[in-house]
Amino acid sequence: MKKKFFFKRVAIYLGMMLLPMTLLFTAFCVLNLRTIDRDLKRQGRQTVDAVDVNFDLVLSNVLYQNDLLTSTTRMNLSLKRILSQSEMAYGDAVNIDSLLAILRSIKDSHEYVESIYLYTDGAARYFSSDKGIHTIDESTDSSWLDVYREIAKDSSSYIAPREISLGADQVVPVLSIYKRLLLQKGCIVVNIDVAKLEEILAKQISGHEETVYLVNRDGDVLAEQSAGSGKNGDREYFARLKEQYGDGWQEHLKGMDGTWVRTQNGTCLLSVGSYDAMEVYYVSAISSKARTESIFAMLQSFLAFLVLDLCVVVFLAYLTTKRSFDQISYMISVFNEAEKGLPVAKPENSNRDEYDVIMNNIIYLFLNTNHLNAQLKENEYKREHAEMMALQLQINPHFLFNTLQTVDMEVRKQGASPEEISTVIRCVSDILKYALSDPGEPVTVEEEIQYLKKYAAIQKFRFGDQFIIYYEVDDEVMDAAVFRLFLQPLVENSLLHGIRGSKQKGYVKVSIQKRGERLRCCVMDTGAGMTGEEKAGLESRFSSDDAGGIGLANLYRRLVLRYGEDSALRVWSKKGMGTAVSFYIPCEKMKV
Repeated sequence: MKKKFFFKRVAIYLGMMLLPMTLLFTAFCVLNLRTIDRDLKRQGRQTVDAVDVNFDLVLSNVLYQNDLLTSTTRMNLSLKRILSQSEMAYGDAVNIDSLLAILRSIKDSHEYVESIYLYTDGAARYFSSDKGIHTIDESTDSSWLDVYREIAKDSSSYIAPREISLGADQVVPVLSIYKRLLLQKGCIVVNIDVAKLEEILAKQISGHEETVYLVNRDGDVLAEQSAGSGKNGDREYFARLKEQYGDGWQEHLKGMDGTWVRTQNGTCLLSVGSYDAMEVYYVSAISSKARTESIFAMLQSFLAFLVLDLCVVVFLAYLTTKRSFDQISYMISVFNEAEKGLPVAKPENSNRDEYDVIMNNIIYLFLNTNHLNAQLKENEYKREHAEMMALQLQINPHFLFNTLQTVDMEVRKQGASPEEISTVIRCVSDILKYALSDPGEPVTVEEEIQYLKKYAAIQKFRFGDQFIIYYEVDDEVMDAAVFRLFLQPLVENSLLHGIRGSKQKGYVKVSIQKRGERLRCCVMDTGAGMTGEEKAGLESRFSSDDAGGIGLANLYRRLVLRYGEDSALRVWSKKGMGTAVSFYIPCEKMKV
């Protein structure tokens, strides 16, 4: 039982706490998802801005110094002669040494610069920061020239990814930046080590699960760097955009800034920036895993709170169940004491809340009231029982006096035979034995009728044939329990006040019939009867303390004490026709 109520309380408390907590968590998740998206967009924008600043710094430092270098007329003329002729003058050699020193200083001061090439259109050679003059046909790196030749004539700069072979199967990925010369047709090519550029990019990534791409105008990925579990974007995504949207793919890419897109590697949030001078685009791709991780962190917090909530619920359910059953045990012990009739002690001040105080005091007042009521009822019962016994003892001498008076009168009669006197004495003896028995012990209807008949036989000696008495008693009520001498006063009243006052032969009828769960007892005579005033006077004497007669008033009081007001005597009478007195009592079987 205790377990049942404990688990029931756990379910109720959990439902009460879980429902609002779930609703609150759902609302929190919705609001927090917006915050997460906003933070991720801010993170992507910060990364793009940082890459823009650093990439601009990389290009600006290199190209600015190279612009200074190639804008010198004397240097340009020397470069053109050197690249187009196999022999050079002393002055050209000096200029070339100076140019080589400048290029090497630029390369050494910028660790991400792999090499720098100078080239004039139509020349069979180019100038390198590594070894000076190279013949194109004999050089291990000539792919840069193929890219340069494909650059549109109206384009002043271009960036393309490629690889430089260093021999012995050693290849270095580089990002070649092409910038046309200012004073003659040709270009300067700055080869940036992709690995070192990606190291710079890695320092700009501000979050996990993020990849940064550098993309040129043709959709080629120039460099990329990832943080977290791996690449979060798709290298081919930009090429597919160019294929799908043609020349307008860059504008479409810019329009995707701050939106979630689906790629081959999953869904990611794009942030887009650009370096317009070189038509290079910076793209930050943040994987949806970053958002999932934040949601999972929230879910972990929710689960932790749920476990804590469950512990609190179990504790509260245990506490309230224990308190309830302790209170029930206390109430049972109090009721047991009250059942035994013991006075109930006032509860101690160990109550934990106002409800305990109220409940304990209600129980205390209720049980004490019941105890007092029980004592009052017990005293009332004892008083009524004593009164009943007194009335019963009162009716016995009265009955015996009347009976002995009848015997005395018969003895004084002339012609009374010894047999008749013997019969009367035997009847008196039986009636004495019946009347003087325990007055509180009930008898059956059958026993009462038997002794009533003996009383009637005695009265026959007195009145002779002046009356006839007959009985109508249902067989099923013969074993019903009644108190002693409950019919004799009615028969006596009919004979003395009804039949004796009439000058003609009278009849007395004794009737006991079952009506539902009650017995209807009635004694009817055809005697003198009463007027309305006489009947009212008789009824008033029933409940009067100074009633003159003993018989009917005694019977009336015994009936009311034993069965209540519903069993009081009822009288019907008419002058010159007779009287009927009846009452109802419960039909109770005699206990064996």
